[in-house]
Amino acid sequence: MKRDIDSLMKERGLDAAIVLQGEHQSPTFRYLTGPRTHLRGIVVWRPGRKPYLVHHAMERDSAAATGFELGDYGSLGWMKLLEEEGNPVRATARLMQTVLDRLGVKGRVLIEGVVQVSWYYHVLNHLREMKRDVEIAEDHLEDTGAV
Repeated sequence: MKRDIDSLMKERGLDAAIVLQGEHQSPTFRYLTGPRTHLRGIVVWRPGRKPYLVHHAMERDSAAATGFELGDYGSLGWMKLLEEEGNPVRATARLMQTVLDRLGVKGRVLIEGVVQVSWYYHVLNHLREMKRDVEIAEDHLEDTGAV
C-alpha cells in the first residue's frame, strides 16, 4: 500500500525513488499517480515528503489530480536544456539533475519504470557524472534461492 512506501524505502536505505513513465505504461508509475490519470513523466518519491511529478503542460489537469507537487517540462527549462546540450539524452539527464537539486535529493536513489533501456542507460550514466552526491542504488531483496 502507498502508506507503506516510506517505511519500505527507509528499510532499504533509500533517500528517494525516481519512477519513470515513457511511451510504455509503468505499473509503478500508474499505481503512484492513480488509475484514472493518463500521464507521462517522472515521479520523485521522498520519504516523509509530498511526491513531485514532472509532467507535460498539456497534462496539467491530470497532474493536478494526483495531489503531488508539480513541475512541467516547460517551467523546468526543457527547451533551454535541449538547446544547451544539443542532445536529448544529456538534456534529460540535466533535467533530472535540475529536479533533484531543486528537491534537495542526495544519497541513495532508486530508479524504477518502464522505459527504453538504451536511452536511459546513457541518461543515468550522464546523471551519475552530473550529480555526484547521488548514488543510483540497486534494490535487491535477499536472495531466496528461487529462480
